[in-house]
Amino acid sequence: MDCKFAYYVKRQQRWKRCSMKASITPDNPPETALCPHHLKHPEILDSFQTPKASKAQKDMDQPDEDQQHAPPERIELEHVPKYLVDRIQTLLDQDLQGYPPQREPEPHPSYTTLFPQAAAHKQKHLRQESGMLRLLSERHLLPTERHAVIEFGAGKAGFARHYQLVTAPTPLDIYLIDRLTFRSTNRFDRALQAGGATVTRIVGNIEDMQINVQGPIMCLAKHACGSATDATLQWMQRYKGKIRMALAPCCHSLCTWDTYTGQEAFKTWFKDPDALFKWTCRLSSWATLSDTLAQRLVKQVAAPEVVLDPRRVLDLTQLQDRIELGRRCKYLIDFGRVLGSGMQVDMIEFTDQTVENKVLIGWRP
Repeated sequence: MDCKFAYYVKRQQRWKRCSMKASITPDNPPETALCPHHLKHPEILDSFQTPKASKAQKDMDQPDEDQQHAPPERIELEHVPKYLVDRIQTLLDQDLQGYPPQREPEPHPSYTTLFPQAAAHKQKHLRQESGMLRLLSERHLLPTERHAVIEFGAGKAGFARHYQLVTAPTPLDIYLIDRLTFRSTNRFDRALQAGGATVTRIVGNIEDMQINVQGPIMCLAKHACGSATDATLQWMQRYKGKIRMALAPCCHSLCTWDTYTGQEAFKTWFKDPDALFKWTCRLSSWATLSDTLAQRLVKQVAAPEVVLDPRRVLDLTQLQDRIELGRRCKYLIDFGRVLGSGMQVDMIEFTDQTVENKVLIGWRP
């Protein structure tokens, strides 16, 4: 058998397996067979068995400002405030209208013609963007005159490029906002410019963003994480011109009370709104407890054969009811945002491909 260890070749800058062959004996089982060199230098084991951390692992070890607000501890059922669970059930079953929200998961008619050969890993994101654009189109919110497009959390600007393709040949002034920088070879900036748009990329926080823009604007954000949704809504509140938006919130467990747009709604709904908002954010993470089950529940909301009664008393010892409570918490957080946005907003389930499936379609004349 082969030696289980490896050594680093500096000249080749890579790890190589030890070439020693060892026989398998009771005193030398496969998992411990070592060559003489590695027997003398056991520290090599640590360097080889501890792989280099990936970027995702580094992000977890060194979380950014939003991620630090994520609840790290497990939620114990006996600690969940019963008043909060009962109040959420009363609000959504009796006092408030619209839960569960309307489902419209179909993409824009241009989806199949624009992306006939899209790779499988890209289809999910393209279909979500297309669904948001269809909702804007059906509400006659896609302008035909020159206007500014602001994509928050733009990343590579794929959503802005999709928007440009759907609205062509309408001239656009595009602003791309993100806290991170991206390699020019991976961005869609040049494609946007080739399509006739002026492109301005701004690196920084939404709260500190200064844009010299006038006239009608279209605000886009696909999966605005945590408090980024609130920062986006608050920026739009400060803007005095005509606004249209398609904003898909996500990561509700990262929201903070100090930045939340729907504070007035929570003060109306709950006693001690600050503390209960924090609990609502924590419990919203239950919506993703089981991707398979959550996905099935999302798809079955409007199906006639649904067995679950949405007005039943939730039993938190049951997985499906914890998922349901998580979905209700997400809805309540977003509904508070709708009420505090200062715009006319429709909240719609726009995709079947993720439990982060709600989009805020809004406009202000």
